[in-house]
Amino acid sequence: IRIFATGGNTEAAYLAGVSHNLRTPIGAIRAAAQALEDTSIDLEQRSRFHQAIVHETRSLALRIDNVLETGRIEIERLAFERQAVNLSQLIRSIGEFSRDLINIRGGTLRLNIPPDIWILGDQRGLRLLVDNLLDNAIKYSDETIDISIGLENRPGFAFLQIIDQGVGIRNEDLSQVYRRFWRGDTGRSGTGLGLSLAQGIARRHGGDVHLHSDGLDRGSVAEVWLPTEDLP
Repeated sequence: IRIFATGGNTEAAYLAGVSHNLRTPIGAIRAAAQALEDTSIDLEQRSRFHQAIVHETRSLALRIDNVLETGRIEIERLAFERQAVNLSQLIRSIGEFSRDLINIRGGTLRLNIPPDIWILGDQRGLRLLVDNLLDNAIKYSDETIDISIGLENRPGFAFLQIIDQGVGIRNEDLSQVYRRFWRGDTGRSGTGLGLSLAQGIARRHGGDVHLHSDGLDRGSVAEVWLPTEDLP
């Protein structure tokens, strides 16, 4: 069964890329687990290896979910549920889950999330949307991670911003970032599905995703609009 309507060369390159990028976190998990077998390592090192396993397991799960969700959207055009979702709580839980990893790398994560902003939507899809945008912000940060996540309740929609101080994006690449399988030439691993999927999920909810950058080494801003006018 062909899930993705792509040309032969693109599909072959995609499958090869997915295979490679699923092996990357698996290899890191194996290495960290083997290192934990060394009884001579101290508690701080042991904690770092534990955190590495948690992070790489999350990375692996996200990549698998991206592939499955992209297939679900392609095959089941009306697959999204519409239920009341506490977007504030969802975003805060995703941010707090990533905080330990960011702290271990000596970084900073700031959350400015007001309580109880609700929208009608698909909880699974919305979690993947935010997960992918935050994962990109972490992945494309350099040595020191500096990320801010803000949520506002504006008339008719919820407005989310994820701001990083990372490697940024060349102006000529900004029109390419939403293309499925596109990863640029930064050397970071990934399937090339995250931004395309995030935008697709937002649009299926009647909203959108936009990525802005002032250029290389100038960081990036991911903005998400999700309508709230359908709430009772």
